[in-house]
Amino acid sequence: MNHIIFRRFFYFVVIALLSFRAVAETPNLVALELPGLTDNKQQGAYANVYNALQQEGLIKSWKAAPVRRAHQFFFQKKAACIAPASLDLLKEYGKDVALFAPAQPFNAMKGYLFEAPNRRKNPAELPLLGVVGLGFLHGVDQTKYRLIDLKSYSNLLDLLGKSRLPLAYINYPDVNYFPQSKEIIADFKGTITLKWAGIDGVLCWKEYAEDVAKIGTALNRYRKDQTLRDMLGEYFVGD
Repeated sequence: MNHIIFRRFFYFVVIALLSFRAVAETPNLVALELPGLTDNKQQGAYANVYNALQQEGLIKSWKAAPVRRAHQFFFQKKAACIAPASLDLLKEYGKDVALFAPAQPFNAMKGYLFEAPNRRKNPAELPLLGVVGLGFLHGVDQTKYRLIDLKSYSNLLDLLGKSRLPLAYINYPDVNYFPQSKEIIADFKGTITLKWAGIDGVLCWKEYAEDVAKIGTALNRYRKDQTLRDMLGEYFVGD
């Protein structure tokens, strides 16, 4: 009798441990705090995506943190995944791409160069280019411009709208943080050139590759049935 009880207890312990292991291996995620997209109350367009993944049991939990802190949290392996991110983040920090699973995209990022109409060109000097955050300037040879970091899109859009800035570099969906952006850009009569396209996605350590594949499947489903567009609203840029 004692032998039978022991065996049953042993099987119960093994099953419990295996169940705990399965739960423990579900990845957690750290999200970048970005205006309109994700805040520390887990609200925003991108927060809708993370909440949906959590509800499906594809991520165990998630929290938002300021950009640099989120990066540190992820690279110290305090979080299995980070979003929004892409392989560009690994290049920025000099990380070995082989240590990470491919990022699963849920939105596009696009960078455009805006050129004011009839701007005066002086071959003797480099043209002035306004940008918000030099680290977010992609697809542009910085040696060919005099860069001015305006710190916020409010300032950049104001100067662009008043034709006081000959060139401006604007990232989407970042510019959508500001309500006045659509009106100003809609009235813009200059030249707009696509200079760069990237992704906002979920990036995880390689040991979570199976979980990442499941996340990718869910994101593709959201994309096909238009759920993703509804989640992101005005911040939806596309694939």
